[in-house]
Amino acid sequence: MAGIKYLGFMVVPTDLEGKSPFDVEFKVTGSLLVKRYKVDFKDDSTAEGSFEQEGEYMVAYIKHTYTYVKGSRKYTGKSFYPEFTIYGVDEMGNEIYNVFNTAKTGRSLAIVVQA
Repeated sequence: MAGIKYLGFMVVPTDLEGKSPFDVEFKVTGSLLVKRYKVDFKDDSTAEGSFEQEGEYMVAYIKHTYTYVKGSRKYTGKSFYPEFTIYGVDEMGNEIYNVFNTAKTGRSLAIVVQA
């Protein structure tokens, strides 16, 4: 048996935009194999937590506040692409993980914060 090497992942909503300070909440859903997560919000802060079972899926609700202050640059807003690391256990009891929402794996969540 080849074994499970990848964990499923879904996040909603996928496109958020608001004025700073901007409170966001997203729902992260995975298979019954997922156990915990780590989020790098890409604003020098992180969060870690665990999933709870809802029916046939594991779910986590993650909240965060983004802040953007316009500096000397011409931009009035900033886009954030939080990076998710999802941890789980394969059928042999080994910890496995996947990283999502990166330039390499593809973007699934964008947050635009206006000053």
